[in-house]
Amino acid sequence: MAAISPQTETNVVKITLRGVGDHPGMAAGIFSTLGETGVNVELITATAIGGTRSDVSFVISHSDLENVKDQLEAMRLEFGAEGVDQDPNVAIVALHVAELVQTPGTAGRMFAALSGRGINIDMISTSMASITCVIPENRVEDAVRVLEEEFAKG
Repeated sequence: MAAISPQTETNVVKITLRGVGDHPGMAAGIFSTLGETGVNVELITATAIGGTRSDVSFVISHSDLENVKDQLEAMRLEFGAEGVDQDPNVAIVALHVAELVQTPGTAGRMFAALSGRGINIDMISTSMASITCVIPENRVEDAVRVLEEEFAKG
């Protein structure tokens, strides 16, 4: 595998709708609403917190936050969420690897490298060609450095 360079994005905010009713159409409703306001959602995770509830987290640009504040409260009410949290102190770090599906262990190497430097991963998303993590914004430079060291090895 060739050397991999991490990509980062700052100026993002993580939004979490806590305790949303977990039922068909919930995600469609949330993300259709955001799409109608012109907001680009960069990363989504949903975590079941019981048989009927989920926490839905997503990352958007800081510049979109003002556009969705009213919608977030409306979504909280519509979907019966217990609350809405915002964390503006996050960043995205991603590895894009064309042959990721043919390269076992890449995710483990990434997570071990980050944790070895005490960098906590808040969200993880993977696809056939990338591994994306949300980390504390103040650790972005450390994350880039450690991932460049780890993946310069090939």
